[in-house]
Amino acid sequence: MRFNSLIDALLDEFDANNNAAYEQLKVTPKMFQQIKSHQILPGKDFIERLSRLTNNNELLQLFKQKSEEFEVPKQLGSKPSALKILIGVITVGIISGLFTGFGYQPLWLFMLVLIIGLLVVLPIFLMNTGS
Repeated sequence: MRFNSLIDALLDEFDANNNAAYEQLKVTPKMFQQIKSHQILPGKDFIERLSRLTNNNELLQLFKQKSEEFEVPKQLGSKPSALKILIGVITVGIISGLFTGFGYQPLWLFMLVLIIGLLVVLPIFLMNTGS
């Protein structure tokens, strides 16, 4: 049985509205739902508590094989798409042209507005998004 499907099966044993389950696992309801929906990977402490509470030795064995992956909870997300970055750069270029009158202002002003726009927009595209 795969590690994720084993965790899913064990999490299904806990009632999602049961506050005692959250206290036993020492997680918030939001974190519990994120782990259950695979938005974040569970941390080492969570896996150990879950295996203790469910008396599941198989989970502990699989955890020991993959323990380096689960030291801290990791946020999952998608890598930035080259197409989205290109669309963002083109959009900033067009908006910069609109602000500078498409050539009616000096070139250095267009370049300044373009650079400032890219400094604002590109970090948003390059951030790893996780819900």
